[in-house]
Amino acid sequence: MGLLETIYVLTYRELKSAYGTKEDLLMGLISAIADIAIFGFGFGSAIGLGVSNYLLFLAPGLLAAAAFYVPRSDGLHIFQERIRGFLRGLQIAPVPRLHLVLGKATAAIADMAGFAVVYVIMLFALGVRSTLSAFLLVPIAMVLMALGSFSLGAIIGCRSKSWRTNQLMGNTMLWPVFMMCGAYFPLTNISGDLATILYLNPFVYSTDLIRWAFYGIGNISLFTDISVVVVFDAVMLALAAFAFEKMRFNDAKDYW
Repeated sequence: MGLLETIYVLTYRELKSAYGTKEDLLMGLISAIADIAIFGFGFGSAIGLGVSNYLLFLAPGLLAAAAFYVPRSDGLHIFQERIRGFLRGLQIAPVPRLHLVLGKATAAIADMAGFAVVYVIMLFALGVRSTLSAFLLVPIAMVLMALGSFSLGAIIGCRSKSWRTNQLMGNTMLWPVFMMCGAYFPLTNISGDLATILYLNPFVYSTDLIRWAFYGIGNISLFTDISVVVVFDAVMLALAAFAFEKMRFNDAKDYW
């Protein structure tokens, strides 16, 4: 099975699973509305930006959230596929492990695209505008962020031995990573040791890259953003492929 065939099969299966029912579509829509309502109208005044200014700041952040959370969840879902036995058949198939990772990552990106479209429509309705070039550049920036996020989730999904471990590592550990990436709150006023720690987070650079793509301006140099994100993605994809290679099934237990 070649790379394109692998991508097609896994993407079709993932989308059918994610949007197979009206309930799935409804929950995705409710989630997008809740994000804009809670963050867009609730936090703007709290941090002193006002609703209108904060929506302008938040718009790229919401797209970054879609590029982080949806692929990460699809990566964590690998644990469930280990229990059900779906990945056992893939692992014995004569397919390079990197092809499997890229196939699953493409499926996660396609899943993410649905959330991104909903966010864009709602933000446009609320008066947020961007440049024409953003329609081309933003998807590229989101894909780069999604590759790193999926790879992290996939590594955890491949190595977890129980649902508890999978959820604790995937949610408790990765949630602060995204919350501190500058998607919801500006990082420009943070200085000192805390700033140094925050800028060690690779998702700070992928979020800023989405801002560059959306508005043509960011807080970090464009070259730095691209360099960090590309290197991070390459390393994480290689580690995810290695995790697929070493993935075990007998130690994956369906319990908390």
